[in-house]
This record gives sequence, C-alpha cells and structure tokens, in this order.
Amino acid sequence: SLSATADLGIRDSMPTWTLQAGFIHGNRRQTAYLYPYYRHQELSRYTFFASVERNLVTRQGVWSFSANASFAKGEGDPYDDRTFQAPSDKQSAPPSMDAYLYREYDYLTAPQYGLGGAVKYIFLFPGTQLQTHARLSLQHQKANNVSEYSAGCDRTTATIAIGCTF
Repeated sequence: SLSATADLGIRDSMPTWTLQAGFIHGNRRQTAYLYPYYRHQELSRYTFFASVERNLVTRQGVWSFSANASFAKGEGDPYDDRTFQAPSDKQSAPPSMDAYLYREYDYLTAPQYGLGGAVKYIFLFPGTQLQTHARLSLQHQKANNVSEYSAGCDRTTATIAIGCTF
C-alpha cells in the first residue's frame, strides 16, 4: 500500500485540516489439495481512497468532521481445477460449493465504491485529564456488478464509538 497525508494549519499539535489519499493492492494465491485433484485461485484487488478531515477547536473540546471516498476493483479467475495425474475410474472429483466460491469472487473483484462520513467530539472527561471521544460514523459500499451469486450490491454501516486516548 501507498498513502500520503497532509496536515494543514497546525496549531498546538492539532491540524485544522487533514487530507489523505492512497492506494492498496492485495494478492490472494491459494490452493486446495485432495490428491490427485487440486484447485488453485489467484486474485488481485486494487483500492484507491481519499479522505478529508476538519477539526474545530472550542473551549470545551474539539469537533472533528470527516468524509471519505474509495473505489475498488479486482481481477483473476474464480478457480482453476487441475489434477496431478489422471484419476482412476474409482475416484470422483471432490464436492464443490460453487455458489459460495462465486459469491466471494464477486465480492473481491466486482468494481465498487464507498462513501462515508463521521463526526467526532474530543473532550477531557470531567474531573480527570483523560482525553475522551465520542464518534458517529456512516459508511456505504456499493458494488456496480451483481451476479446471480451475489447476496446484494449495497452495504451500509453505522457505528457509534466511545473511547479514550492514553
């Protein structure tokens, strides 16, 4: 992976703006064996992403607003079935759950985009010097290609998080 981050307008170790962009590349190579049969899969996935964050300092704490976008696409073949040698007439090919195989293949290779945003409030917990935060985020992923094996093409996730920084 490769990414770049720019912190702009830094005051008291807090950037006013944070910009980030990057690229992630992943490869999957796996093989399953049941002699004399084997199944090989090789996939690649590329993800491009960007985000922007704006911090607003108030007397009680810091409000942080962020937005992000991504695009992902993959390539490869769902599987390649082979044998080490010709099976005997008493051997049969192992069972296969092709529906799940193709569903995962669609998930990893279909062109898809993501959009999201978050609001975060950072404050000192009353009576302590413990830096605490509350965060609400929403992320939406949409696949552009859907096959008969796909369980759907949209996924939306809402997250509420409360934590502290040590």
